[in-house]
Amino acid sequence: TTRGTSKGGRYGGKQSPTHHSSDGQDGTSESSVDKLLPRIVRFRWIIPANSEIRVRLRFISSEVGQFDQTVSFEIVGTKRNYKVFCRGVCTFPSISREPRTVFPNRQKTRKPNEIVHKKFILSTEQYDFGPLVLGKDINKIRSGTYQTNVETLTIDNTSPMDVEALFCFLYEVEPSKAAFFLDPTEMHLKSGESKV
Repeated sequence: TTRGTSKGGRYGGKQSPTHHSSDGQDGTSESSVDKLLPRIVRFRWIIPANSEIRVRLRFISSEVGQFDQTVSFEIVGTKRNYKVFCRGVCTFPSISREPRTVFPNRQKTRKPNEIVHKKFILSTEQYDFGPLVLGKDINKIRSGTYQTNVETLTIDNTSPMDVEALFCFLYEVEPSKAAFFLDPTEMHLKSGESKV
């Protein structure tokens, strides 16, 4: 006869919301997540010789974080205990927001009346192209002929899953009046991948 129990673990102050205690009672108050999962009602199994049973282990969380649990199995009549460490991660696709990763040129602060060229100012969290000559051909700017009018940003996927990134400006304007352009406007990145 084999008996299985579950012991709750903690990581970063978070605990799995689907934790069940060894007496078959839910470890937390009932929620919509709990209603989706069958309650554990059986903790002992008789396993015939040279055979097996399958125990389904599920992970579901309504909170972002990393959750650790330990499932413990014990053979009745012996003192042998078998532990299985379980870890589940619940997260969202994300890209790096670190200026040192995104922008090739950075500056901590800008002095009064200082003119900067193509730098991200860390203190104000703003990117400044600096003064540019008016009247340049828009098609040549888009093709990269005038590098003073173009900056290359690095997009880094910091999540453990693929990212479909869509880029846009906070305030949309008519294309004929637009002063800023993005190319490309969308990007697919695998986990840990970086693109410019």
